[in-house]
Amino acid sequence: MVAILLFISPWLWVAARNPNATIGSLLSNWPVLALPLFALLSTAWSEVPGWTLRAGTQYLVTAIIGVLAGSCVKPRTMLSALFSTLAFVTALGLLAGVKEIRGDEVTLVGLFGSKNYFGYSVGLLLLTATIVAFDRSRPGIVRLIAFAAAAVSPVLLVLSRSTGALIFSIAAIAVTCLLAFVARFALAFRFASLLLMAFLVVLFLIVWLYVGDFTAVLNSLGKDVTLTGRTWMWEWADMAIEKRPMLGVGYQAYWQPGNWGAEEIWAHDLKPDKSGFHFHNTFRQVTVDLGYVGLFVLLATIVAICGRIASCLLFSRPEANQIFAIAVFLFVLFRFPVEVDLFWQFQIPTVILSLIWVYLGRPLRRRSRKPPFRAFRYAP
Repeated sequence: MVAILLFISPWLWVAARNPNATIGSLLSNWPVLALPLFALLSTAWSEVPGWTLRAGTQYLVTAIIGVLAGSCVKPRTMLSALFSTLAFVTALGLLAGVKEIRGDEVTLVGLFGSKNYFGYSVGLLLLTATIVAFDRSRPGIVRLIAFAAAAVSPVLLVLSRSTGALIFSIAAIAVTCLLAFVARFALAFRFASLLLMAFLVVLFLIVWLYVGDFTAVLNSLGKDVTLTGRTWMWEWADMAIEKRPMLGVGYQAYWQPGNWGAEEIWAHDLKPDKSGFHFHNTFRQVTVDLGYVGLFVLLATIVAICGRIASCLLFSRPEANQIFAIAVFLFVLFRFPVEVDLFWQFQIPTVILSLIWVYLGRPLRRRSRKPPFRAFRYAP
């Protein structure tokens, strides 16, 4: 309770300082709150309504905090705070954090108790540090520290055995750099390039889902074909979806003691405490909890963010905070098939998604003849 109050209280003060602006920000950014609102609404049909009401309220509050962070705090200040916090937590995790030892293998876990969450944190550090390092408006010492953090982050991801976080963060940086390069050219070229990239993404998804056999690739990365048992859990998710296809079982109502599917998975994985599980697939987790209607809300949010990215790249000179938003959105999007990041209360990814939405929707400066990305600059 103390930790929750410490998390919420600064934002209560921010909202109280200017309630009219706060209400205006929430109303203008309502699409990013649609999924949390629907999660809270699922209390009406949840199998454990008391828990869903509590968790759904917390989830909505977390998303609202993200909107306030994007609307009420200067982007430069927010990125500085995020970079400093991630760097501090990572350094402290190396010095005093947990290390899992299995035979001859040592895996970094840091302060989180989970290598997957440590991997997400370091991946986010890599993206944030890269943006800060290339921001020429910052002091040289800050950029130097950011360069060092960006250089050491991939090593930490390898040591934490976070293969997915390493691949997805580097892929997000690569695609963001490509988009930044394309934004230098005329509107027609940018439009054609975005269409081509969209076609290649769809083609890749088709190959991945229906054609490709990636056994050799997964084995070379130290992963088995079942993605460490994920495919077995996905079968249980599909069975749960078949039983409650339209509205699901209710937000966070599946992983509860007494639920037959959850009990079977916990027993299989020898988890007597019956906690700390999800389906390692955002689309399945959302569909299990909120049905196909909830999945539609999630997909609509993703499409709306993609539309904002396209508008930002086609008709403006993106600022550093918008480049950050694009890179982190790609990182989160790439992780959807194998992780569940942004569907929880009091978690960084939930705040980050709202931050992404707000940054990409900020009023954009008029186009200039000067080429973009000569240096990251913030609008006054």
